[in-house]
Amino acid sequence: MIDPFQDYDQAYADFRWNVPRHLNMATQVCDLWCERDPDKTAIIDATDLGNIKHYTYADLSRAADTLAHHLKGLGVSSGDRIGVLRSQDLWTAAAHIAIWKLGAISIPLFKLFGPEALSIRSTIRLCQYIRGNTRRFDLYLWHHGEIQRCASRASGFDGTPAWG
Repeated sequence: MIDPFQDYDQAYADFRWNVPRHLNMATQVCDLWCERDPDKTAIIDATDLGNIKHYTYADLSRAADTLAHHLKGLGVSSGDRIGVLRSQDLWTAAAHIAIWKLGAISIPLFKLFGPEALSIRSTIRLCQYIRGNTRRFDLYLWHHGEIQRCASRASGFDGTPAWG
C-alpha cells in the first residue's frame, strides 16, 4: 500500500510489481479458485432468462481441462495463437483458460470482424480458432487466408463435452 503522505513521483519511482517468474492466468482465474472453493459459482449464464445456469469453479475447471487435453492432442503448444469466436457462455471462458493452460495465447474474435480485422489477427504464424453455438463446438484452422475445420464435436454444455 502506498503511504498516504508519500508524493506521487516518489511512489512511482519506488513501485515494483511482485509477479512470480512463472505465471499462468489459467491458474489465477480458475485452478486456484477451484482448489479453494470448487462449489463456488464461477459463471452465471443468463443467455436464456427462462433457464439461467450457474456453473461452479469445478465445472469451469473440468471443461477447461477437457478442452486443453483435446487442443494438446491437436498439436497446440506454448506460444501458439488461438482465436476464440463464440457467444459468451461457460465454453467461451473454458476455451480461453484451456488455451492459457497450454501456454498458448488466446485471441478474442467477434462475429462482425471483417476480413481486414481477421487477417491482422492471423498474420505471421498459424492461427487456429474455436467457434461454436449451443449445439456444436468446432475447431478450425486459419492458415494462409483459408479456413479449414480440424475438429467438430457435439457439446451438451452440461459440464461434459463430447470430445470422443
